Amino acid sequence: MIAKLTKSLLRICRIGILIIILANLTNAYILNSSIPNKFKDAKWKGNWKSGNLGIIGGKIIANLPDEIPNNESFEVNAMIYYNIWSLYKIGGIKEFKLIGKLGDDNSGSGENMVKENRDLKTGSTFNFKASVFGIGNQKIDYSGIANRNKSIIVGGYKSLNPGDLGNFKIEKKL
Repeated sequence: MIAKLTKSLLRICRIGILIIILANLTNAYILNSSIPNKFKDAKWKGNWKSGNLGIIGGKIIANLPDEIPNNESFEVNAMIYYNIWSLYKIGGIKEFKLIGKLGDDNSGSGENMVKENRDLKTGSTFNFKASVFGIGNQKIDYSGIANRNKSIIVGGYKSLNPGDLGNFKIEKKL
């Protein structure tokens, strides 16, 4: 009896793993075959994920400038892809423009009151702010930080119409 149960569980696990592998391969194929031409050579790629519904997420591809200016606004053409297992816009792409700004003001949401361990050395970062425009009634605000050499930006977003909070990470691929 236990041997049959173990054999059945192993079979179910194998099928589950196969389904996960096939879903990931299908997702990658759909993304790669549906990327608009203006994003084929984009150097900035990453991921995003909804904080409200963890199953909703996908990929980000953006045409950020090669040299991101400090403390100056810049325009970015970007697209997001919704994974095929997302509950919203399954396998869909949404293109948009955003206005971003990368500043060297490292103040966070308040003063750092920690006085201990003054020997702790952290690398400098840049604050990142951006807002999306041109996608109907939807409004998305991004906020994050970039590393010293401006090759990775991580942070969060807030969307209205539809409402959502989530996170993102985007890296410059060389």
